[in-house]
Amino acid sequence: MDSHSLYDAFYDLVMHQPTNTVNNVKGKVNTRSSVSIKAAATAFIVDDDDAVRESLSLLLESAGIASETYDSAQAFLDAYQPQRRGCLIVDVRMPGMSGLELQAELTTRNINIPVILLTGYADVALAIRAFKSGARDLIEKPFDSQVFVKRVRETLAEEAKTDDNGENPDQNGQDMHPGRKYAHQILASIGDGVITTDAEGAIEYLNPIAEHLTGWESQEAKGKPLEQILFLIDEISRQPIQALQQPLNRIPMAGVEGETATILVQRNGREFPIDRSVAPILNDANETLGYVIVFHDATRARTAARQLSYFATHDPLTGLVNRREFERRLERALSSAWENNTQHALCYLDLDRFKIVNDSAGHAAGDQLLRQISMLLRQKLRQRDTLARIGGDEFAVLLEHCPLGHARSIADTLREAVQDFRFANSGKIFAVGASIGVTSISAENKSLNDVMQAADMACFRAKANGRNRIQIHDSTDHAEIEQYRHANWFSYLDEALRKNYIQLYSQAIVPLNAQSEKEHYEILARLVDSTGKLLPAAAFVPTAERTELGPSLDRWVISTALKRLADSPHQLTRLGLCAVNLTSHTLNDQQAVDNQAFLSFLTEQLAETGVPATKLCFEISELAITSNLPQAIALMEALKNAGCRVAIDDFASTPPGFAYLKHLSVDFLKIDGYLIKDIITSPVSLVTVKSIADIAQVMGIRTVAKCVENRDIWDTLRNTEIDLVQGFHVAKPVRFGNYY
Repeated sequence: MDSHSLYDAFYDLVMHQPTNTVNNVKGKVNTRSSVSIKAAATAFIVDDDDAVRESLSLLLESAGIASETYDSAQAFLDAYQPQRRGCLIVDVRMPGMSGLELQAELTTRNINIPVILLTGYADVALAIRAFKSGARDLIEKPFDSQVFVKRVRETLAEEAKTDDNGENPDQNGQDMHPGRKYAHQILASIGDGVITTDAEGAIEYLNPIAEHLTGWESQEAKGKPLEQILFLIDEISRQPIQALQQPLNRIPMAGVEGETATILVQRNGREFPIDRSVAPILNDANETLGYVIVFHDATRARTAARQLSYFATHDPLTGLVNRREFERRLERALSSAWENNTQHALCYLDLDRFKIVNDSAGHAAGDQLLRQISMLLRQKLRQRDTLARIGGDEFAVLLEHCPLGHARSIADTLREAVQDFRFANSGKIFAVGASIGVTSISAENKSLNDVMQAADMACFRAKANGRNRIQIHDSTDHAEIEQYRHANWFSYLDEALRKNYIQLYSQAIVPLNAQSEKEHYEILARLVDSTGKLLPAAAFVPTAERTELGPSLDRWVISTALKRLADSPHQLTRLGLCAVNLTSHTLNDQQAVDNQAFLSFLTEQLAETGVPATKLCFEISELAITSNLPQAIALMEALKNAGCRVAIDDFASTPPGFAYLKHLSVDFLKIDGYLIKDIITSPVSLVTVKSIADIAQVMGIRTVAKCVENRDIWDTLRNTEIDLVQGFHVAKPVRFGNYY
């Protein structure tokens, strides 16, 4: 197969078929030799970013290439003199006239100057549009400085050979066919590696990226077997993989249990994961002329996927397994008990006197204590045991293949370790303890909830009997069951929802550096306990999060808030936006998302009350989102389609941060309150908040700083790009609407 038929076939593949074989067009590598330039040639740099213009100019000047800079396309057009020779380096996306529009204007004015387009993101569609419009090159930022200089030199050298009409006499009229020309330019510029072979798998062509990734030059590799040039192995088995073997599915991102990657072994022995696809090149008779293999370095994607997978299964504060992952492992242990009649044990540990540390030394000290206790407990367990943080100061331990007697001994070791531990903070010494409930896991257990409740009941009994002790669950102990039932938050919360023991408050959210004519506030739920005391959401929402009451709580708050808005037309008129929190249960409810149950409820409530959907904003915690990203995407898109706004609450409380944000349709980021409160004493926290605000502004997302509790925090935030603030310094929560 000659090169012309290859380009024709690839041109048809790219230009006429709606495939996703090629994903990105980038300009990172080009191995063509550099040539000399006439001294009169000038590189004209057009970019609206001052830093980019200056850095490019310095780079070219240091390489001996004269340059001029312009901050807009119009500025260049006004100053450019057609008799001057050189090339134009222009950013694709600029305010006013874009790079592509400038290229079109040059054509209209009959100005023949080679154009190099720069872009922060390029795809095949942009590449085809750019090259068809006459661009000489397309380079994606960020780029290698040496490669960039070489590409500019080559463009200037080509320009030096042309006459005033833009013709190259050296070509003697032998112009490349347009289809081959575009295909050649795309293959040379594409950010993915592209290798083509003949029907037997012998190398025909490597584009520059493929040369870079494999370590082989195209001319040197020509005619060699594909497996010699593109040497692939399985990440786990280390067995070779046939390069022409089409993956059954797109290789998934590594980091999830059971998934592996395809590894490319470079010529020099370096290894890195790749994603690849294989497609035959066919002629009109449907005969295979050869194959095209498209691949790219997947190192960053897989690293990000592993991180995302880790943080989806681990507690960000302590690094321990989180509740979701712990319950998955507990389910597995329960299944083995049913199937193999094996015996395991579960310990439920609640720290004693933790609240004293939190209240007297602050949340930062409480967090540090939790981290130290986590390390202490981990040292006392067997390697096969699973330690998890499942609540604020609550831990759980899964002891696999462990009879109840041995489990009690391990639990007592944990209790003694915590009892002997002393926590030092700001000159004060704190002593804490641990109340531990222990239960066996056997074939007699009916469900995961059955096991968890048994351990929880035993833990509660240990605390009720004086704390800092071990309690073995006894299903025949009626006193334990009765004691637990009276203190069971689940039943009390269920009763509160039925009898309206919950009250709604609102807290204002205001612009930081401006005034708003409309009101913006968050709805806060408060629970009235048996003594008439108001309890904050933190006291009962975790219970709702752990049970099926989460969606019921969400619906009660939404229904009640909408009715009270409808009953107060004056308040509804003043309202700009009302924010309502959603529990993770609503997010993780597959039926609610897939069967539209929650959305149907919301639509009915909006129709009955007449409250516009545009006045509602739903807040979902970052932890809930990162724990179930696909469900989060589905629900958030559905809410947006219904006309509502969406906010991510407690943003930056988990490490993934912006890694997942690009997948979500979000209006607001509510930055984690602990981070906001720390900006006065921690330069790192302040820089983090500023960075979040700056990036969010670029993405068109508004930011809200929570927990603005004093003037110092307010004044510090005024020097950032934060949009809105909320907290006691701004406004305290007030009763919302008319109450029953």
